Amino acid sequence: LAGQIDLYWDYTGAAWTLGMREGAPPADPLESWEGVAQADEDRGLRWLEPSAANATLALVVRRADLPAAGQPRGLGWVAGELSSGQRRLCADPDFIARADGLSSLAAEYGIDTAGMPRRAAGEADAIAAVAAGDCFAGLATATSGAARAADLVPVADELGVFPAFVIAPVVREGSPADLRLVTAALDRVSAALDTPTMARLNAQVAAGDDPSTVARGFLDALAEAEPTPRG
Repeated sequence: LAGQIDLYWDYTGAAWTLGMREGAPPADPLESWEGVAQADEDRGLRWLEPSAANATLALVVRRADLPAAGQPRGLGWVAGELSSGQRRLCADPDFIARADGLSSLAAEYGIDTAGMPRRAAGEADAIAAVAAGDCFAGLATATSGAARAADLVPVADELGVFPAFVIAPVVREGSPADLRLVTAALDRVSAALDTPTMARLNAQVAAGDDPSTVARGFLDALAEAEPTPRG
């Protein structure tokens, strides 16, 4: 808005709460993107095509703990496991305490939290605890590279409780980034990004690879698969 930058990759959920000052960002990715795109249009900011990468909150579990193929593997399944009183949840203290956190998740999925073991833990500690088998499920982001590197799997939120944090580029209208040559290239990048891809790239960074090198490798592979047309 101050004209200091022309292009920024943003998260729809963050823009919804911080930019629009609205509560309860929608869980539907398209609704989330349309809401912030419409709100920012009057401010001279244009949201380009959204990616399929959604950095929403997610409960992660060990791949080895997943039910057999063909059996339910989503949050409904995790809810049943947590309600048994034999499985521990690791999540950050704020999520455990706030009304739209664990309480909301429990209400939607019928989780009996009365006797559910829980541990207050930040994302990194929650991931480590799940990987070590100290917690059955942990709260992380669906695009977490640390979770991916630990062979943890985000389970699907079938009821859409967690808000969408879709990744998309935003350009300032009339700026050099608003040229068709630039926006078309950005649309190609967005089309190639989804949640598993972002988690894979983040896992490379979590393993110690330089972020610029990881990004360059992704873009080079994209260029080889779909050469940019000339003219």
